[in-house]
Amino acid sequence: MDFRRLDVQNCECPRSFSSPAINVIQDREELLQTYGEEIARRVNLGDWFVVGVHRGLCRSGGYSVRVQDIKHSPDAVTVTVHYRDPEPGELVTLMMTEPSDVVLVSRKGFSPGEHVEFIFRDQDGVEIHRRAMTVIRAGG
Repeated sequence: MDFRRLDVQNCECPRSFSSPAINVIQDREELLQTYGEEIARRVNLGDWFVVGVHRGLCRSGGYSVRVQDIKHSPDAVTVTVHYRDPEPGELVTLMMTEPSDVVLVSRKGFSPGEHVEFIFRDQDGVEIHRRAMTVIRAGG
């Protein structure tokens, strides 16, 4: 399934991601509240869902999260997420970090009113989150 990475690292998000969070956004107001005006101007919600995976506050560098793959089946959209922790003894920056990955997921093939379930799995196939939603009219 078509997806593109969205750089939110240098934006001033109105929401803090100090706690783990997974977002699936299809509404402009939610996009504004979560990622702010700068990101909202760059995203056409008529073409994309915004999917964000946030690790929360980590005690050092070396932690990461990355959307690895997205598959669309008749029943669901499955998002595979890869988590990485630093190895024991690995040299890392000694400052707290908030690793995140935000991607744009194509709305192609979805119709307003359609029920869709986003299922998030880690790299080992373990389900970590599930979000059922009804597709709304593009962008609002």
